[in-house]
Amino acid sequence: MGAIIQGIAWFVGQIITVITDILLSVAQYSTFIDNNVVKVGWPIVRDICNMFFILILLVIAFATILRIESYSWKKNLPKLLIMAVLINFSKTICGLAIDFAQVIMLTFVNGFAATGAGNLFDAFGLGKIFEISNIPNLVVDKNVSGLSVFGSLLLGLMILIIAGIIIGVFTIILAFRIVMLWILIILSPLAFLAMAIPAGAKYASQWMDQFTKNLIIGPILAFFLWLSLVTVGQIDYANFGGYKNSTSNTSEVTVSAALTTAGSKDNLTKFIVSCCLLIGGLMMAQQMGGAAGNIAGKGMAWAKKSPMLLGKGAMGVGGWAGRKFALGIEYGKPDEEGKRKTLFKGFEIRPTKIYQGIK
Repeated sequence: MGAIIQGIAWFVGQIITVITDILLSVAQYSTFIDNNVVKVGWPIVRDICNMFFILILLVIAFATILRIESYSWKKNLPKLLIMAVLINFSKTICGLAIDFAQVIMLTFVNGFAATGAGNLFDAFGLGKIFEISNIPNLVVDKNVSGLSVFGSLLLGLMILIIAGIIIGVFTIILAFRIVMLWILIILSPLAFLAMAIPAGAKYASQWMDQFTKNLIIGPILAFFLWLSLVTVGQIDYANFGGYKNSTSNTSEVTVSAALTTAGSKDNLTKFIVSCCLLIGGLMMAQQMGGAAGNIAGKGMAWAKKSPMLLGKGAMGVGGWAGRKFALGIEYGKPDEEGKRKTLFKGFEIRPTKIYQGIK
């Protein structure tokens, strides 16, 4: 089982490395305006909006004749002329707002992007998570059971999965932010056109709300990512919280927890602090709402469920292995009585059978 867990952990570690590289690439992305998607989509929407101005002018003319105050030329014509100019410069206006947000975001991203995945692995303590020294000596000299080794490896796998989920959620949110900003830039002429129409104010407000949220969420996530990577290495984990490490003899439980570096106090504290800082960023993203907020909420739910699902799976496999070891493994075809040969005879663990044997 230990070899299986280590194999799964290696695979998860490779996935985390790839996701981390994608995260750094996505976080450093800044060519929103010059992207081919925007270059193709925005001019088409702009030209459609310019054609609509003729129709809107006709509506204002008829409304003025019919004395409909909400569409009279005195109220709407000045606004319409201003929006006609803004529609043709909507991409530039969006680009200036995005550049301002990206300057703040890249200030934090450049603080940890130089060393790539190494910073994230160090923050979560993943670099030496499965380091085990002299397992045979530990088992013989310190009476550490094989179950303790299995538990230590399982703990390391849990840490890997939780870290992978958090990093993956950050990557998805930032990638989704890029796509949403592309779409919002393309639709920006429609938003400015809607501002010129009394009935379109609601839709213009929705566009502005989504645009603002997607602008802000990038610097917020970059800040918490930078904070977790920079500050986590400056904390004195040996005296974390003001309590010094105990110098008393190590008990069997403590040794079992520290078979791998995943179970050490320093590594667990570092992992918890990093997770809390990053989850804090996801909580802020969730409170901002929108599609990115929904992704953040689902990501936190996955992070909460993953240890329970992994634990259930381990209990199921462990229970199956325990039953097979206790009752023996049968093989071959059944005889006339329907019984098969047993590879080895285990020990009886059912209380009723033990009682009958003693009796």
